[in-house]
Amino acid sequence: MSKTNEEIVQEFCKRLNPEVDSAIIDVKAADGAGVKQWKSNVDAKVKKDGGSAVEGWAIWYEDEILVEGEACIVWQSPKGELIEITPRDHEYPQIMFVAQPGIWADGGPVNNKRQCMSDNPMARMAFLSGEWKDKLRKQFGAAEGDIPEEELEKVNRACQRILTRDVRNWERCPCGSGKPFPKCCGKPKGRPWSNL
Repeated sequence: MSKTNEEIVQEFCKRLNPEVDSAIIDVKAADGAGVKQWKSNVDAKVKKDGGSAVEGWAIWYEDEILVEGEACIVWQSPKGELIEITPRDHEYPQIMFVAQPGIWADGGPVNNKRQCMSDNPMARMAFLSGEWKDKLRKQFGAAEGDIPEEELEKVNRACQRILTRDVRNWERCPCGSGKPFPKCCGKPKGRPWSNL
């Protein structure tokens, strides 16, 4: 019997931090807050209105494809309410959040945590694409907008080649692992991929 999407997401959250339960929290962007500038936004909010900063993971998922934890910092009001005050590229009224102190200890950028929700080619490509983009963010800047367009295009072309299996068996895998394609992304996987 296969697991439901909800069970997979909850297990993923427990793998991120087994000490706490995930929570659904409201998104209320603070005035003047910068997109994805969690630390500076929350520091300013704490200075202005009190409360504290809580580090953790915003959880995103696409059914049957991928569940992903994005490192973020939310504001805890003086009354104890957790609120996401940092705006994002897309507006959401709420997010799923898993608290985990200490993940910003190095100052960031912090790589996302992700896991395939199934073993289909689209799920594997979503996973690989995310891993490559994390490496590019470390190289070029914290925001995806800082990555040169030609680098993102290379990732998209490699993903497309793997997804359509447009790779000869003797070729090196387009993912950049250095392994032959049949021993890397061309090999059927027995369980969902994860970087946890």
